[in-house]
Order: sequence, then structure tokens, then C-alpha cells
Amino acid sequence: MTLDCPLYERTPDASAPKGYVEWSLPAGTVRLNGDAARKFATYRYVTADFGRTQRQQQLIWAIRNRVLQGNIIARIPELWRTMSDVFATNLTLVDVIKLANAGIKLSRPTFMGWCWAPL
Repeated sequence: MTLDCPLYERTPDASAPKGYVEWSLPAGTVRLNGDAARKFATYRYVTADFGRTQRQQQLIWAIRNRVLQGNIIARIPELWRTMSDVFATNLTLVDVIKLANAGIKLSRPTFMGWCWAPL
């Protein structure tokens, strides 16, 4: 994903003197692993709920685009069979395919710029 400006946040850390540590991402293109994506989408110690909501939308859109690059949509039935023992849902395979097709047709949201002053 591409960030318009650096992100400065705090992450809980029980071993830190204040109970948290500073966490940041640089402006520009960044690749997030699962832990960094969770922090990006959930932390709001500095940026509050408004910033968190914008980041969640941006992350969902980036995941959508990554899925489309990898042609994963065509592999949904195969992935469903392979991974069905590691998740539970009341959605059917047909429901998931319909949702995936709806996601493909979405228009890109307009993300309001969010830049927060360093801590």
C-alpha cells in the first residue's frame, strides 16, 4: 500500500516503562505483514477513531487490489477445499464467489488525506 505521509502510533508493550512503544511507518509504498497490518488497522492511541477508520478502508482496498493481482478469484473453489478445515463460516462457496465478484466491481473510494504530527 502507499502512504501519503508517515504514520506515528503507539503499540501496547507491557515491558515498556510507559506500557507502550512508539511504532511508525514511512511515507511511500510499504508492505505489511500480518502483525503490522493489524497494528495499522486497529491502533488509535494517537490518531483516534477517525484515523483508524480511514486506515481500515485503505487496508481493505489494498488487500482487494493484491487479491486481484494474484488472480485468486479464479482459485476460490480450490482455496475453499484446501482451507475449509481451518475456518468456520455460514457462507457457502457460492456466497463467497458472489461476494468476490461484488468486490471486483467496487469503485475506488476517495480516501481523505490523513497526516498526524509525530509524537
